[in-house]
Amino acid sequence: MLPPEQVAPFLPERSQILSMPNHPQLRESYTLPLLLARAYTLAPDDTVFFAHGQGITWMGTDFEVTKRWWCLAMYRYLLSQPAMDASLVYPVVGWLKYEGHVPANLPFVPQSAWHYVGVCHWFRAREVYLRPWWIVPPQRYGAEAYQSLLFRSEQASSLLKITPAEHFEPNGVAKIYYRHFWEKIGIPAGPDADSYDGSPT
Repeated sequence: MLPPEQVAPFLPERSQILSMPNHPQLRESYTLPLLLARAYTLAPDDTVFFAHGQGITWMGTDFEVTKRWWCLAMYRYLLSQPAMDASLVYPVVGWLKYEGHVPANLPFVPQSAWHYVGVCHWFRAREVYLRPWWIVPPQRYGAEAYQSLLFRSEQASSLLKITPAEHFEPNGVAKIYYRHFWEKIGIPAGPDADSYDGSPT
């Protein structure tokens, strides 16, 4: 949540910071096409990591701890060697892949037949930029559905997969927000998880 000028000193010398206005309704669906345009390349070996400030809007809520577990688990895998190796083989690589259409009563892109839960992922630039990469659905979950409009599910690698029945509670809330989901797949632990386990320290 720090301003860009305070983050800049921690980045490698070649890093660029692109500041764009926030859109409170469209969120990352608004900025994604602008960022994709700046990252454009057809070089065969170029791979791009897309992520966002996962979990910051849930601070101080009932779901803060589970959202932080989600963030930690996702980043741990996506920045691991297995994920980076997979990005050399698959056009897109994510952590948790939802396979199927989202129920029609929920505000998601109806054409999307799969998506990465949490939106963060790797993509092979050439694979994306030889397709209509600029078409990001202009709605709240457009960025999350984006890659499914370019690639079939079998072209998308992930560590975990989940079906609609496994993903949603009867009230429509994703099970990933609840502790019982994490008890099933494994609660993140280790030295970097101290602030993610719900303890006061």
